[in-house]
Order: sequence, then structure tokens, then C-alpha cells
Amino acid sequence: MDFQALSTEELVRECARNRDDQAWPEFNSRFYRLIAKVIHRVCREFSERSPEVARELIQDTYAKMLADECVILRQFQSQHDNSFLGFIQTVAANVAYALDREDIAPAFREELKRLLK
Repeated sequence: MDFQALSTEELVRECARNRDDQAWPEFNSRFYRLIAKVIHRVCREFSERSPEVARELIQDTYAKMLADECVILRQFQSQHDNSFLGFIQTVAANVAYALDREDIAPAFREELKRLLK
């Protein structure tokens, strides 16, 4: 199957269907930069400059999409052509804003708590 020729909605459905599928490299090709951009923006908001934290949050975003047999991808309902872009940005931002992470840099966690009071 030519995954590059799939629409965003078709690609998301294919990825949700099979976590080990060859569709995931195409998913990564299309959406990694967007996920990374959102994560880096949130990190900058809280003066977190550690590349390790950003990389971990990007991985956590992918883990969230893969969790429970890709339940959030399976449940996604497209409202318009670009709705998945907004959806994936929201997922990435929510991962980055999570306050209950034990492994986030302590200074970053404290800054988030202080700013969100």
C-alpha cells in the first residue's frame, strides 16, 4: 500500500488499526515536526531548555497515541480536512502540560505549578 497517497484521515485509521503497521513511518513523516513544535513551544513557555525533556515529551505524545491499542486514534472523528492537525496539537500540549509526571525536571514541574495557580 502506498501510505504517502493516503489522506490524513485514512492514514490515521490505518495506524489505529495496527500499531506495528508500516503506516507509522508515514505518520511520523507527516506529524513529527508538528508534535515537536508544540512540545518545544510549551517547554519554552516554562523556561525548560533541556533537549532530554523535550525528547521525552515527544515520545510520551506518541505513547499516548499508541496506548490502549490506539484508542484515541480509533475514537477520533474528523470534523473537517485539518481537524486532525488541531487534535494532534492538543494531545501534544496536554502531554507537555501534565503536572503529575514524576520524571519531569523538578524545576520545570515547579514552574508549571507556580504559573498555573
